[in-house]
Amino acid sequence: MRDIAVVSVNGLELKTLWKADIAKAVKTGKNKLEIKVTNQGDNRIAGDSKLPKEQKILQISSKGIRFGGEPKPKESGILGLELLKLK
Repeated sequence: MRDIAVVSVNGLELKTLWKADIAKAVKTGKNKLEIKVTNQGDNRIAGDSKLPKEQKILQISSKGIRFGGEPKPKESGILGLELLKLK
């Protein structure tokens, strides 16, 4: 996991963090796990820099931001296997 994630179980939003203790939220039987991941801000800026003004999500200028050439997104979000520990 990179960046920020908000974890919810059965509609109960837990803390925004790297590890979430879900013991108080789980119940017997089926449970619904949600993980909402936020992308890195510089990826949004890099993506917006390639769009026409009316399609940009952020209304900021990337002028003066140095990407070292053509802006390329960095790895972000859920990267590979995430671990759920059951106790």
